[in-house]
Amino acid sequence: CVSLPAHGRRPADFRWLLQGVARRFLEDHQQWLLHDDAQMAEAHDHAASIKPYTDPALRDPRRYRAFVKELFHSGILSWARRVRGRCTPFFVPKKSGALRLVLDCRQLNAYFRVPAACEMGSLAAMCELEVESSEGQTLFVSQADVQDCFWQCQVPHDLALWFGMDVVPGWLLLEWGVDNVEGIPIGTHEFIHPVISCLPMGWSWAMWFVQQLHESVVLQHFPEESILRDGRPAPDVRSGDSCASPYCDNLGVIGVDAEDVLHLRESVQQTFEMNGFRMHEETEAEQDAKILGGRFHGEA
Repeated sequence: CVSLPAHGRRPADFRWLLQGVARRFLEDHQQWLLHDDAQMAEAHDHAASIKPYTDPALRDPRRYRAFVKELFHSGILSWARRVRGRCTPFFVPKKSGALRLVLDCRQLNAYFRVPAACEMGSLAAMCELEVESSEGQTLFVSQADVQDCFWQCQVPHDLALWFGMDVVPGWLLLEWGVDNVEGIPIGTHEFIHPVISCLPMGWSWAMWFVQQLHESVVLQHFPEESILRDGRPAPDVRSGDSCASPYCDNLGVIGVDAEDVLHLRESVQQTFEMNGFRMHEETEAEQDAKILGGRFHGEA
């Protein structure tokens, strides 16, 4: 079973949640994200040397078409007659036993600049938090995950053209109720590219944009100095003010006041949900918890 959004859902237009540079990057990727003209020839040669990997099960045309139909009904796809880049699907197991869809974007990544660094709220950053143990203080954490986060983030169509998949016949789209592509009626004998219309897991910039989204939402509820980030001084939570630990799609709120920790996590989650994102795996304020593949112990 492949882990995908429920049928009938559509990704959220998250541009309006991004701030400053991140929003400019998403809205004008050609200026900010692609290599300049001087580097494009080298990027093209490098891309041509890469052979994308496709899951063997999807090399059967019937299985591939059924897979594309599933993506379409899950809101992940749009359509194009011509694309700028190509990505190919494969699967890796999740800890739940379901399969995670990943896209081999190595070829198209060659055309994009190296992503900016992400300052994330990692386990190492959490270790820098301090409490007043002499006063009996202990840390609590409350968490939630943005469900299918990458698939919930819609990208502009001109950027989606880089995430083209192998073509399917026009008659198939007509059967699925799609009668035009980019405003032009579909012919039964033409071939149409499915394109990934959200952040593909495998694109070099996808993680950066998810992190920027997460931080933008968190900053609606926390001051800048209360954001836990690698390589920066840890927020001072000893006074009772909680801090946020945004890490990709994992939301964490940490502090010494359990009620405040839970309230703030619920408030951030509500902002995500009001903007069309689905959340899951919510926890109460806990002193002992699994987080980011490690263990959180709140006692000093």
